[in-house]
Amino acid sequence: MNLLYILMITTLVVSTFQAELKILSTPDGTTRPPPCALTCTGVARHNETGNHRWINTLTQQAWKNNDMTECGFTTAPIVVATLRSPYTGDTARYRCPFIYVNRVTKDIFSVLTIQDATADQMTGRECDIYWTANGYNC
Repeated sequence: MNLLYILMITTLVVSTFQAELKILSTPDGTTRPPPCALTCTGVARHNETGNHRWINTLTQQAWKNNDMTECGFTTAPIVVATLRSPYTGDTARYRCPFIYVNRVTKDIFSVLTIQDATADQMTGRECDIYWTANGYNC
């Protein structure tokens, strides 16, 4: 039994080290070798303050900057983001609206709501941004 357990753990560790991320294209059109490729993921919480809080725009949308400095990207990565809220049901007043990624740098990305929404609504509905970024760290 112990030998089987050790074999399973060894197989898992070896397969983890053999995983390779390959980026086919980037926003700036420049690719780098696979060892430089990095996936970084996180959750930008609805109740963050300062420069990373939900804010209102002049176009009736809510906007939020999201920090990914700790990822260590050297150029702007590819960012995919979606919203999640603890509220469910048919009542639209509790749902988070759709968003799109607006601006991306190596350290920050921002999102805007597609339909009308206020910062208070985004915070009240507990709209957290779940995101994944793929880019390069060398």
